Amino acid sequence: MIVGNPSTGKTTSLRNLDDKTIILNYEKKELPFFSKGVVNFPMGPKDAILPKDGKRGVPAMSVKEYTSMIIDKLRGSEKIKNVIIDSFSAFTDMLLAECKAKYKGFDVFNHYNSGVYEFFQQLKSLENKFVFVISHVEYLTDADGNTVVRTKIKGREWEGLVEKEATCVLYSRYVKNEAGQGVKYQFVTNSDGYLPGKTPMDMFIQNKELYIENDLHVVIERYKDYYRLDSELKKVNQEVTV
Repeated sequence: MIVGNPSTGKTTSLRNLDDKTIILNYEKKELPFFSKGVVNFPMGPKDAILPKDGKRGVPAMSVKEYTSMIIDKLRGSEKIKNVIIDSFSAFTDMLLAECKAKYKGFDVFNHYNSGVYEFFQQLKSLENKFVFVISHVEYLTDADGNTVVRTKIKGREWEGLVEKEATCVLYSRYVKNEAGQGVKYQFVTNSDGYLPGKTPMDMFIQNKELYIENDLHVVIERYKDYYRLDSELKKVNQEVTV
């Protein structure tokens, strides 16, 4: 997961990825960089296609149904190795709006919570692919007056629990350079006492790489080295004993 405020370099971190990458773009925005072949695919509810010239029509699909269909297609893709969700926040907003339009009372959040669960389960079914979920952040204050930073999501059932679905959680931030020298965009790889990033033990050197450049290509290469993945993103020399 890539979590952070707007304009902290979340989407820009994709700039060095290539044509093996697809962005499921729920924000429906232009990329803030020149693409190296990245597929920028607009997502959301899908309008019906009427029959024409003897061709069968296609019924309308909700954002949940359309997402499920696209993920199924990506599951069988040999070319696509990197799947980007931009953003989880926009997806859940659409999902909640559809649940409110279709259901009443407690059923609204029952179906919404189930939809979020199914979304993560479908992403986890994408074997031998890197999946990055970009999300916005929210700030809360606990009973002791401490600031709690976490992925933004509506509804109580998922509050504070979204990050557990990810192997890595990278918080995006920027720091000001010297006067007149602009800013530096970074990922926080582990908890720095304020932003609760997480990565596998020793993937990044704690005292040297707590803050790294916001470049997902670098993160992917480090992940591949750490887990000994080959070019097909399968673990090298993995033996299973039954």
